[in-house]
Amino acid sequence: MKKISLAIIIFWIWGTLAYADNIRILVPTPGSTILARRRIITVVLSTKDKKASQIRLKTSEGEISPKGIWEFFGTYYPHFLLRLNPGENNIVIKPYDKEFTIKYKVLQSLLLLNTNDSSVFFFHRYKVNPQPCAKCHTDRIPKGVKINPVLYGPFDPQCISCHQRLFPKGYSKHPPAANWLCRFCHEERGHIRIFAGKPLDLCTQCHVNAKHFYRKKHVHGPVATGDCTACHNPHAGPYPFELTASAHGQICTSCHRDKAVYLQRSPQIHVHGILVGLGCTACHDPHASDYRYQLHQGPINLWCTRCHLKLQGLKRGHPLKTHPLIGPKDPIRKGRKFGCTSCHNPHGSKYRFLLIGDVYGGHVCRKCHPY
Repeated sequence: MKKISLAIIIFWIWGTLAYADNIRILVPTPGSTILARRRIITVVLSTKDKKASQIRLKTSEGEISPKGIWEFFGTYYPHFLLRLNPGENNIVIKPYDKEFTIKYKVLQSLLLLNTNDSSVFFFHRYKVNPQPCAKCHTDRIPKGVKINPVLYGPFDPQCISCHQRLFPKGYSKHPPAANWLCRFCHEERGHIRIFAGKPLDLCTQCHVNAKHFYRKKHVHGPVATGDCTACHNPHAGPYPFELTASAHGQICTSCHRDKAVYLQRSPQIHVHGILVGLGCTACHDPHASDYRYQLHQGPINLWCTRCHLKLQGLKRGHPLKTHPLIGPKDPIRKGRKFGCTSCHNPHGSKYRFLLIGDVYGGHVCRKCHPY
């Protein structure tokens, strides 16, 4: 009886292992690290099991069904879209109970990307289209996709069969990407590359006008470091110019978080009208300028009076007849000249007229006149 029970246990273990071996993980490599801005990746499995439609991926957030299953000469290829969490992600393939892990790190900047790190998963590291993916992902235009091939450049439809989700409907698309000229940016010596380093070095091969930014006196931080992709998605973005957030201000406050309060339309805050109407770029050049804070024009008084016309040319007379509007020294901002922003916050304030203090009781006045 013991021999029979032992035989049953051995047979069950062997059967379980054989069942688990019936499934292969093609993409990504188990145990590897995904370094990307997008949290969603494609997981591709391979199996001879005709019940491939029953396969699920179990994660900490629940079970995921395949987005599609393709069959090629008796082998089934379930494709999943998996949402990753920062850190280690443990995934179980059901019903095989096969486990694997994927690490996810948010890619903050291409400046931080090391393509030589073998622990980071790059699908195109060794081949443009490795087997067995090349069986289905060919140079034919995918079904249901409409495009007129351009008459120039490395037109490559096999890229789009996997990377269609880089171009959501209604997004502003970067022309090389929109026309499937992927290898303009991604090919190097016959291999597909993930560009690392200063995106500017690549971008200015087409955007030659961007080179003049560096002749300006004041250059926006991301531009100065050469990281165009800090604001622009190189494939497609939900806003004009492939911006990753609205140019009305949201793209700016993703870094300049102290200014976010002025976009929240709080009744306790008086916000500068032009900021409400046109956003940050009404006054600031997002790339570079010869004027401090990347103002389109300066000095500050000259820029303010482009809208506040009644004050144009005045050196004295606001808010009182003898009060100066311009001066060599700012009493409360050392090293700065006296001007409009000495009394007014150009973005917003909890005080009327965007003042830096309450006009009642002379609080704003006493910042310079303490007696």
